[in-house]
Parts: sequence; C-alpha cells; structure tokens
Amino acid sequence: MRSCLTSKRRLMALVLISVVLSLWGCYESRFPLGSPETGTLDTALLGTWRCVQGGEEQNKPFLITAMPFDEKQYYVGMDTEGEKAVHYRAFSAAIKGTTLLNLQELDPQSATSERKWIFIRYTLLKPTILQVELVKDDAFKGIDPSPSAVREVVEKKIASQEFYQDFCLCTRVGEKK
Repeated sequence: MRSCLTSKRRLMALVLISVVLSLWGCYESRFPLGSPETGTLDTALLGTWRCVQGGEEQNKPFLITAMPFDEKQYYVGMDTEGEKAVHYRAFSAAIKGTTLLNLQELDPQSATSERKWIFIRYTLLKPTILQVELVKDDAFKGIDPSPSAVREVVEKKIASQEFYQDFCLCTRVGEKK
C-alpha cells in the first residue's frame, strides 16, 4: 500500500512539473546542446537555493540543490514541501559567450534516450541571488528537431532577451559548500 501511495505522489509531482513546464512554454529537446565532456562546473552555483516563481498561483517556495555529479556535470534536485523531490542531471554548453545548462530529469521509469532536455540560462545577480530563465519554445516552432537545427536556432537567438522567460529567483541557503 505504501509503495502505491509513493508511486501516486511521484506521478502527481511529475504531472505537476510537466504541466508547469508546458504552461511556461519552455522548449523540450530530444538532444542536449553539446556533450557532457565539454561541460564545466561553475562553483558559484553549488549549494542550496530557496526559490520562488512569479505570480500568485506559483508562489510556493521550493529548494534547488546543485552539487557536482562528476567533474563535468551537476546533480540538481528540486524539492517543494509536501511533494516528491525531482532529480536532474545538468551540464553546461558555452555558446557565443553565453552559458546554458542542459537539464534532463533522472527518471528511472523511462529510458535515458527518451528523456527530454530543457535549456536554462542562469545569472548570479549577487553571490547570494540567482535568477533562472528557461529557453522558450517559440523560436523552435516549425523547425527540424535535429541537433544541428536546434543548435543553429540557439546560436541565432541566444543574445536576445525574448528567447528566455523567467522561471524563478533564488537566494542562497546557508554557506556555500
């Protein structure tokens, strides 16, 4: 009985995250922008962040924890009170002077090749203030979803503020580890 409830909670959390991401209109790709081997870790991101989203319907605070998975990738956990934590892997891609993170959910229920990627731009407004933005899906409508076509769109649009939408604003929790 307990595992059934756990499965239902996990399913509800996944559905909620999927709905939120689809409502946000973020782009989901079948491929990342590059490979983990070219990723680098930004130590300023490491640690736990208390985050909020804009809008009254999305104002429930949540925690994001970023830590090294290995020397090229991050482990990222999102934890909202009363909900099942969601786990991701992430690695950076440097494109035309901007760093984007490739983020993929670590979902044991689906094959790695079936899991979608989302692209995130982050900005440290201060050492303790983090802004997270999602790449919108608008620029990708009607294009071939191949890795080269997706990368081409990103290269063309990466400097445009209209390419991104706010996701959350975060403050560092405690000391950086």
